[in-house]
Order: sequence, then C-alpha cells, then structure tokens
Amino acid sequence: TVSGSYTRFALTPAQDQTFLEVEAGMLPPNLRWRLAKALDRLYFVRWLGAVLDTLPRVVRARAKGRR
Repeated sequence: TVSGSYTRFALTPAQDQTFLEVEAGMLPPNLRWRLAKALDRLYFVRWLGAVLDTLPRVVRARAKGRR
C-alpha cells in the first residue's frame, strides 16, 4: 500500500494442466515511488520469473503432503 505495487494471480484449469495468468505493476502514489517505478521494472521481471520457476515444485510438494 505504500509503494502502490500490486500483483494478481489467476489459476484456471485447462485440460490436464493449469493456466496461470499474472498481472503485476505499480501505481505509485507520489514522486518518490514514481522514480522507483522506473528502476523496479527489472526487479518485477526477475521476481515473477523466480515465482513462476518455483511454483510447480511447491505445488507438487504440497500435493504430496496431502496424500
């Protein structure tokens, strides 16, 4: 809420797999965060890449724990 950054994840079943839609961005509330927004694009790209790379492993591990 301070920086105006947001993410939205939507999971949708698709045949035998799952479709993931991600929306991420920043709606900066003041000049300080508008300047940060210009620098944070690379951070968002790397962070989302790490989340998407890790997500299948975490889902599998949690599914095993429920069995």
